[in-house]
Amino acid sequence: MSVFKKIKKNLSFLIRICLPIGKKALLLGTCEHENLGDSAIAISEKLFLMNHGFKPARIKEITYSEYIEESGLIKRYINKNWLICGLGGGSMGNEWFYDEEMRRSYIKDFPNNRIIIFPQTIFYTNDEAGEKEKKESIAYYKSHTNLVLTAREKTSYNIMKSLYPNTRVILSPDIVLSTDLHDYGVVSRNREGVLLAFRKDVEKSIDNSALKALEGYLTESHLHFEATDTNVGVFANKKNRFELVRQKLQEFAESKLVITDRLHGMVFAAISGTPCIVFSNYNHKVLGTYEWIKDLDYIKFANTVEDAIEFIPQLMKAKSYTYDKNMLMPFFEDLKNELENI
Repeated sequence: MSVFKKIKKNLSFLIRICLPIGKKALLLGTCEHENLGDSAIAISEKLFLMNHGFKPARIKEITYSEYIEESGLIKRYINKNWLICGLGGGSMGNEWFYDEEMRRSYIKDFPNNRIIIFPQTIFYTNDEAGEKEKKESIAYYKSHTNLVLTAREKTSYNIMKSLYPNTRVILSPDIVLSTDLHDYGVVSRNREGVLLAFRKDVEKSIDNSALKALEGYLTESHLHFEATDTNVGVFANKKNRFELVRQKLQEFAESKLVITDRLHGMVFAAISGTPCIVFSNYNHKVLGTYEWIKDLDYIKFANTVEDAIEFIPQLMKAKSYTYDKNMLMPFFEDLKNELENI
């Protein structure tokens, strides 16, 4: 690269990330993929920061690919007084390891910065690979003396406390539950039909025969249904993610019932006031997150397809619901305090 191009690249980074001069919150490793759950998390983290002391101009975002491409510039110019915010979600562990590797990288690269990992699920597979990475993770997390880990359900909280006893660990709901439809400009309209939002990846827990039985019941009951997903087949980025999430939430808000095994299928149903039947996935994150919202009458947890079928007539007759995010705000208090005590 020529000297001129290097200067231009440095100036571009300084203008985009380092201005205005002064303390900032830096969101590191935000997503650029098809899963709208992670996009909603990025949006919600920005809103949470804005609501708790950070002006929009002082919230800077570096995506996963930007972090890889600009790691030299990031290490050179990021001030030690800046807050680093790690993306929440379900990527602590060895299942989605590219996110775990990046998290370890910035924990190592910024030993003097305050780092807060937003609400995460931690999960290591019960095999040799999982045990290996679990042991290796301890060195990274315990090495940072100003690190805060936020668990988004109690199982993850207990695992984090056990693995990293000298690290500050707090408990909080999934950050998307701190938002509501007004934050996305979604309006509730006439509701029709059933949405089926099931995983097709490694976390899938509903087999094809169970899904066929569910579809068969809906057909026999003359209930119109359509397949949807929070994995939309379009790569979300900083420019389009808000609109993609808004459209998906609008789809949920126009449905009478959602049946899903996706954590953010359940969360999107909750914040859109949409009756929902949720199945667990292969680990603890869906059931653990359901515990935060189990008092919502319109969200039901099903262990089997038979359970789901029993819930359907009741939920199809349900009235319209409005999600009140203030119900859960006391459970975000520890996370709020960590931001305000910087």
